[in-house]
Amino acid sequence: MTTTASVRAGAHRRLTADTVVELVVRQAEQHPESVAVRHGDRALTYGQLLAAAASMATALADGHGVGAGLRVGLATRRGIPQMVSVLAILMAGGCYVPLDPALPEQRLRGMIDDAGLKLLVSDDAYTGPRPPGAVIAAPRLAGESVQTGPGRWRPQASSEAYVLFTSGSTGRPKGVVMPHRPLVNLIEWQRASSTAGVGTRTLQFAPIGFDVSFQEIFSTWCSGGELVLIGEQDRRDPARVLELAHHHGVQRIFVPFAVLQSMADWAFDGDQDLPRLTEIITAGEQPIVTPALERFVELTGNPTLANQYGPTETHAATQSVLRGAPRDWPRVPPLGEVLDNCSVLLLDDSLTPVPEGTEGEICIAGISLADGYAVDDDRTRGRFVAAGHIDGIRRLYRTGDFGIVEDGVLLYRGRRDDQVKISGHRIEMGEVEAAVSAHPEVGQVAVVPVGDGPSTRHLVAFVVARRGTTPDEDGLRAFTARLLPAHAVPRRFLPADTLPRTATNKVDRRALAARATPAPAGEDGPPLGARETVRAVWQRALGRTVPDGARFFDVGGDSLTAVRLVVELNKHFARKISVGDLLLRPEFDACVAFFEATEANDDFRPRPAAGDAERGAWLPVALTQAHRMNREAWRARHGLPSISNVPMAYHLQGALDASALETALRHFVTRHPALALEIDETPGAHRQRLTDWTPTLRTVRLDSRLSAEAARERALALVQEDAERPFVRGGTAYDGLLRATLIQIAEREHHLFLCADHIVFDGWSVGVLNEDLAVCYRAALRGEAPPSAEPDLRFLDWARAENAWLGEDLAATLRADFGRQPRVPEDPAAALLYPAIEPGPPAHYARETLIRRRLDADRTAAVHELARTTGHPMGSVLTALYATAFARWSGRDEVALVSTFANRTIPDADRSVGFFANNVPVFLGRAAGLSPAEMIVRAAREVGRAAQREAVPFPFWLASMLPGHEDLAGSARYAFLNVRSQDRSGLDRLELDGVTSRAVRVDIALTPSFALGLRAGDNGADIALELAFLPGLVAPGRAEALMAELEDVVDGVGHPRGGQRR
Repeated sequence: MTTTASVRAGAHRRLTADTVVELVVRQAEQHPESVAVRHGDRALTYGQLLAAAASMATALADGHGVGAGLRVGLATRRGIPQMVSVLAILMAGGCYVPLDPALPEQRLRGMIDDAGLKLLVSDDAYTGPRPPGAVIAAPRLAGESVQTGPGRWRPQASSEAYVLFTSGSTGRPKGVVMPHRPLVNLIEWQRASSTAGVGTRTLQFAPIGFDVSFQEIFSTWCSGGELVLIGEQDRRDPARVLELAHHHGVQRIFVPFAVLQSMADWAFDGDQDLPRLTEIITAGEQPIVTPALERFVELTGNPTLANQYGPTETHAATQSVLRGAPRDWPRVPPLGEVLDNCSVLLLDDSLTPVPEGTEGEICIAGISLADGYAVDDDRTRGRFVAAGHIDGIRRLYRTGDFGIVEDGVLLYRGRRDDQVKISGHRIEMGEVEAAVSAHPEVGQVAVVPVGDGPSTRHLVAFVVARRGTTPDEDGLRAFTARLLPAHAVPRRFLPADTLPRTATNKVDRRALAARATPAPAGEDGPPLGARETVRAVWQRALGRTVPDGARFFDVGGDSLTAVRLVVELNKHFARKISVGDLLLRPEFDACVAFFEATEANDDFRPRPAAGDAERGAWLPVALTQAHRMNREAWRARHGLPSISNVPMAYHLQGALDASALETALRHFVTRHPALALEIDETPGAHRQRLTDWTPTLRTVRLDSRLSAEAARERALALVQEDAERPFVRGGTAYDGLLRATLIQIAEREHHLFLCADHIVFDGWSVGVLNEDLAVCYRAALRGEAPPSAEPDLRFLDWARAENAWLGEDLAATLRADFGRQPRVPEDPAAALLYPAIEPGPPAHYARETLIRRRLDADRTAAVHELARTTGHPMGSVLTALYATAFARWSGRDEVALVSTFANRTIPDADRSVGFFANNVPVFLGRAAGLSPAEMIVRAAREVGRAAQREAVPFPFWLASMLPGHEDLAGSARYAFLNVRSQDRSGLDRLELDGVTSRAVRVDIALTPSFALGLRAGDNGADIALELAFLPGLVAPGRAEALMAELEDVVDGVGHPRGGQRR
């Protein structure tokens, strides 16, 4: 086999036996007087163990016909008789099937039926259902000793050894059928890789219904060691486990990580050590090296910690071993090396190895595979698949887990069928739990995702505190925020006395998720009053219980959640609330009072109704569209280029179905007909109408002779070229307002380029496209119709309603309203038109220049901490910092900016494609003498006031408030600010089934709207700053000075006593 980063093979090892029975018999013959198993004050030597098992095996074989292929149920309490019974069934050539007496009767009956049991070994503790055949009592160890030679008890290597039932996705458990040969390979590998030998004491912790129990039992007996049993009640108490392990001098333990963490916590608090412990082996879930675990290891003399990975269908397949000082261990251990005679592969959906650095499904091949599932051939074929196309691989098991190779190291990335994505970012629960567990007052932690959709999903951390401590939720959030990007910080930290466990001792995350999801108020009860209706909407948006007195930004709210919340509130009440209302009054009680008021607040809220216009009927354009077309016409008259495109490029790897993608694009345009609008750009008579246009996917296949690097460069060049090509919005050359190009770089590598006309497609629309296109692609792959044909609100209807709403009455209301606002100066035009930005000839308006900076982790953390301590959203914080810098730079103490708002709070506008975004003036007043915190409070209030008017088109505001200043050239002298927070960035990622996707940056010289503008993007990990300016109006040196001023202001936030730093 050819070994690569994503195809890894273990060493080849020749097996020395066909079955584990042979290996146990060898040890019994070599060390007959050594203790084989101990439970309390009772013990059996190897000679006694073999004699007792042989006696029972004889009875099974001779009296009940047990032999190769016959499955025997085993339902006994923990103890030595259970251990003897396991060995006896195997010695007789049978296959044992554990039945846990604690399981529900219906589940036990299904296991008996699926396994085809005719024979049961049980004791008086079992009162559950029984198979139709005989029931044999477990041995009492008083039977006659039977001498046995090595050749009498020998099942074949292909004989079934056990059937273990695990949870199934259909609700019915699945029985994994494991033959001897994989188990012999496991045990011989374990013997070779472990320091355990004759006399080594190993704790028998796992119930026999779980695969680790076989490893505990037979890796001990096959090396001459001593198996130390503990009772069922004892194994559930970590303090008792520690006590018994200490008492018996246990040297090796196999425990799930959750149990290991509990033991470490008890040892941490009580200084309990295990002085003879040399090996800790954990499996079942990703371990995290916590401070408690570090101390536990140090107390016990630095034993090794082995992290083993492998599902029941293969048993262990990889192992990483941590040695030495635990403070030097990685916090999240890797998967490690592959077991002997096994292979681990990272594959895409078409079972092709993925490149290094790309996530793939973990698949396991080689000797370790089970035969399949009992009486479930369909499931067996789906998970155990042929793979002859991969060198050296005939058959493999698809685990459903994700893995990745980074810097040559194999890492675990979680379950495929339980992907955790927050705002489009893939979140590793292990990384988050590791960060939270690093807090000195945290004993145990489990993090679960809560929420249904990508815009509402968030993380909740359940925290078990160390004894004698009470971690504060705000303190935990601040601590975690210093270690993780913002999108990975849990929104809530809930206290828990213990973490619920599944039967396998893993954390029961389903139970935690149910506990974390607040029950919707009033859904099945009587009609709610305003308070409880508002509470129910808040709770659904935030995913948590909302008490009286709660403040929106203190209970996990952010700018995206604010838009969603306002949309939902406006669906429930006749009176309309705006994002600005929420920003100005973020308290829950204030929101309730707003809707309890008798007066409506809908002066500035258009209410579009669904239109019934036939396709082809001309309708008015939105004022923002008209303003953009007027500006483009002005530029054309002066020979200036205009580019109003929104480019979206993605690098795709995997099994992409181009036909399904084209179908998905057609469904998407049907759902969002704004992209099929034809627009008449006649000056003074702008109009638009629906057409029957449908998109096509243009495919480009690059020359196969190009190298991979050259092909990627050529693909980027094609994307760049297409990104700058303007759209034809009407006439005979009209071809829609969305272009789609698929460029094939290699067989499983593509660039997908989508380009939309900004005239019907704003920044928010990018997220709508990515979400809806993914849904349509999934439906196309399955041959299904997409969920819905059209959204509840069409952009065309909104534009028509806006035209009916605008008029002199609104203008008069605007003027009166602004006259009452304290920070609007007497001459708004003078405040907006900065002397630093001088008007110039048309040539000076040609193209904008960009200055880019990215705040490092420390600066970003300081800004995030300022947002947390002031209790205001990042938009207000960044506005305040920029306003402070702008005031210093411009020499003007009165600060006024033009800011962009999504304008999506009309019901269902948040799910529509269109050009809703609007620019709104923000008057911040005097900045001198204000601290950063005071300026943030000012900015939050004034941004809130501006947001109340986000539906008033900027050109209408100019015409109403500043007559004579709405000319197209003069408007470019206004200073501009666009803050884009991290909670929106995650929705700008395209996630297609079976394909790994990453965004590709495309830089184009857009038609400038302002002479100077700052775009700030916060992705949680760092903050990107982009200063755009027209060099004909703002000298490059002056623009650089503004960026430097802003950096100084940010540095002052992180170093308030140290003055300004460059």
